[in-house]
Amino acid sequence: GAKVLSACKKIITSGRTVIFYRAGRTAAGAAASASHTASIAGDYPVTRELLKQIGVVVAESLDEFDDAMTMFSLLEGKQAKGYKLGAVSNAGFECVAFADNLGSLSLAEFSASSHPKLEAIFKDAKISDIVDVHNPVDLTPMADDTAYYETFKAVLEDENVDTGIVGIVPLTVRMNTLAKGEGHTEDVTLDTSIAGLYGKLIHATKKPWVAVVDSGALYDPLARELERRGVPTFRTADRALAMLNIWLKAKGA
Repeated sequence: GAKVLSACKKIITSGRTVIFYRAGRTAAGAAASASHTASIAGDYPVTRELLKQIGVVVAESLDEFDDAMTMFSLLEGKQAKGYKLGAVSNAGFECVAFADNLGSLSLAEFSASSHPKLEAIFKDAKISDIVDVHNPVDLTPMADDTAYYETFKAVLEDENVDTGIVGIVPLTVRMNTLAKGEGHTEDVTLDTSIAGLYGKLIHATKKPWVAVVDSGALYDPLARELERRGVPTFRTADRALAMLNIWLKAKGA
């Protein structure tokens, strides 16, 4: 135990992150652990608190462990000065979900310089009559890939925004979100698709941000393409924001 804590502390002090999932937390799990590794399980709450005290990211489930591995790998080198969130979606329900699952985050108030930039994007996309400037930005299903990209880029560039989240509910022909196939002209692997544009953006900014693809299996290729291009991508807003909170806390934002 002491050797593990010492090793973890040394790694964290060097600027790296330790992600930990503790097996053998229950009596049954401890028995399975003993039979598999010839070891015994200690007191999990004690282990968890000791690890958290030295800055270890402790995952409470295997899903959370996988999410953390993806998140910390893809956001390597990103920096956030605080917890002010800029959010964009094309669905009203998801904008509400963002607000309902902020955790330690708070919605940023966009600076005065961002208002004309965003208004110009809305006007060019011919959605200015139905979309106004507020956080979260609800682009509605009328926004195309370019408007989606330019809007979120402007949000991330805002001086009041520390981190971001973009929700993609892709059930609209205005966006290129489907895998190449019969019956349509979309191809999510193109550089001009929403995945291609956001892949460009993740490498162009130092601020950490995540994407949400809140749709069914038809859009699995979109989620995979976003991650292939370096964007941490989740399938629900609550899961994305929970992991963003964990990342920010671990990075001392």
